[in-house]
Amino acid sequence: MTHFAHVLALLVASCAAAPRAAPPAVGRPAPIAPPALESAPPQQQIENERAVRTAPAAALVRADLVLDECSNLGGIHVALTVVSVARGDASTLRTAHYGGHGFRPQATIAPGQLFVAALTPLAGGASVHNPGWCLDALPPHFDAEATGIIPVGDETQGDAELKRLVP
Repeated sequence: MTHFAHVLALLVASCAAAPRAAPPAVGRPAPIAPPALESAPPQQQIENERAVRTAPAAALVRADLVLDECSNLGGIHVALTVVSVARGDASTLRTAHYGGHGFRPQATIAPGQLFVAALTPLAGGASVHNPGWCLDALPPHFDAEATGIIPVGDETQGDAELKRLVP
């Protein structure tokens, strides 16, 4: 048997022995469980806490929309709604943007998830609305840029984190 024939025989045997995927279920798909609360790696967590302590504004925010841009580089963009403000002008902080071109978060971000966020207010608002990068679903402007986020389980935990991190 030639080397080629031997390799081919091994390949055929391994394919025949490979487990087969189960056929798709018929009927309704199983409900998708909400993602588990996932924290960033320890060093990133320390940096996010430092950002909240030193940012011009700090708030409890909710992720409303998570988009992956369709540029060559890609990148995650998150539209955040401000739930409560611990530091900063609550009358001008309503929405925030997190992420950007080429950005990949350290932990999963899902719509509805709550975070304590370090915010930098944007004078006059800023826009990342770009249909060419599949970002046309983002709001037309944001009041702030989030520079660090810490996931929290609920508003009570978020308020406790803000009290701990914001003097």
